[in-house]
Amino acid sequence: MRSAGVGSPVLMERDDELRILTDVLARAADGDGEAVVVRGPAGIGKTSLLEALAQRNEQFRTCRYRGRDSEAGQPFAAMVGLLDQAVFDTDPAVFRGASALSLPLFFEGERTDLHEFQLLHGLHWLTISLSEQRPLLLIVDDAQLADPQSLRFLRYLADRLAGHPIAVVVAARSATPAPPELDELTGAAHRRLEPQPLSPDATRDLVATLSGLDDHALDVVLPALTERTGGNPFYVCEFARHLAARGARLDEVPATIVESTDRRLATVGRAARSIAVAAATLGESAALGDIVELARVSTAEATSAIDELIGSELLDPTDPRHFRHPLLRDAVAGTVPPVIDSTSHFVPHS
Repeated sequence: MRSAGVGSPVLMERDDELRILTDVLARAADGDGEAVVVRGPAGIGKTSLLEALAQRNEQFRTCRYRGRDSEAGQPFAAMVGLLDQAVFDTDPAVFRGASALSLPLFFEGERTDLHEFQLLHGLHWLTISLSEQRPLLLIVDDAQLADPQSLRFLRYLADRLAGHPIAVVVAARSATPAPPELDELTGAAHRRLEPQPLSPDATRDLVATLSGLDDHALDVVLPALTERTGGNPFYVCEFARHLAARGARLDEVPATIVESTDRRLATVGRAARSIAVAAATLGESAALGDIVELARVSTAEATSAIDELIGSELLDPTDPRHFRHPLLRDAVAGTVPPVIDSTSHFVPHS
């Protein structure tokens, strides 16, 4: 049930995904490149899959990039971050022919008046040139944060992998709405993976491995833990470590989950943070109007804020009064000082 390379993160019930990714590498090594997109909610194990894959590709030159908010507005930032080390480690002859069109992205002083298509074309041939030296594995994590131009390039490349030793593996959250370029890339991918929550059996095995609890203690805590985590591997792992450190207690949210949620809150606007805290304070039975009133935002601000929170996978897209996962409500409540109650107004810290 456990699948991982030596030294890799613990993976449970990911044999099918690993088999597919291994097959993609084998086909690429034989010159038949493919693109794979892995989509799923936060904590489902996308990054762990990529880590395991990166340890299985000794014959490949591996280039990796992880999307970040700070670079989302910089054209081609993801592609430069993905390829710059390979570019500087290789012979300058890699820029021969059409590859030279991509030079402005990597070197100051080169032409900067090129149209996007010319840059796409140049990056494509640069990638081909790199793969002629050694099979190439391109891994992009958190692609929902990548700049649109880089996502368009990956879409462009996905259509042109046949006959080349290149594997492209992109992981992104399944939040809605997603960037249109990401949806287009997902549609163009040769294979699409959607890792699922852990089964109760896998949850038990993982908790036993990480917590050291005996069978009796597992029998006591597992029903509540399974319900509380929903089989999300990140939540299961963090609760298991929490239990190992503090004993069998499920009445508090592990600090790591609170910190992770706080980082997500930091990526949304002030109105969205107010809505999130108000929803966490009033609870699952609250009316949306009461949440908006407590947050002290206008109807227009609330609409935009709710869209932000859905896109950040905090609120449930089918019912924005509720959090996407019950643990998130408790975690959001844990990120805020106790300066709010259900009858007072709250203004979040900037």
